[in-house]
Amino acid sequence: MKYRTMERNRCTSCICRNNIYYVISCKVCIKKNDIKSFYDKVSYITEYYRNYITFLIRLSGMCLFYPKLLHATVSIDDFKKHAKYVENKMKQDRHFWQIR
Repeated sequence: MKYRTMERNRCTSCICRNNIYYVISCKVCIKKNDIKSFYDKVSYITEYYRNYITFLIRLSGMCLFYPKLLHATVSIDDFKKHAKYVENKMKQDRHFWQIR
C-alpha cells in the first residue's frame, strides 16, 4: 500500500517527527502523498468507513504509547465518544499507562 511512501514524503513540519500517526493527520502530507487512495484501499479491504479507519489508526498509536491500554475493557463506541478525554487523562497519568 501507499502507507510506506508516507514515511519518505513528509512535509517540512513532519520531517523531524517520528510519529506516522501525526503524519496521517497532517493536511500537507495528505495532499503530498495522495492518502485518499490509501483510505480507499483499506476501506475496500475492511469495509469500514474513513472516519472509523482513522479512529482505529489513532487507537493503535495510543496503544503503542500506552501499552496497558490493550488490557482495558471498554466498548469501542464508548471509547470513540470520549477518546480525547481519555487520551488527555492518559497523558496526565502516563507513568501508570506506560510499561516501566
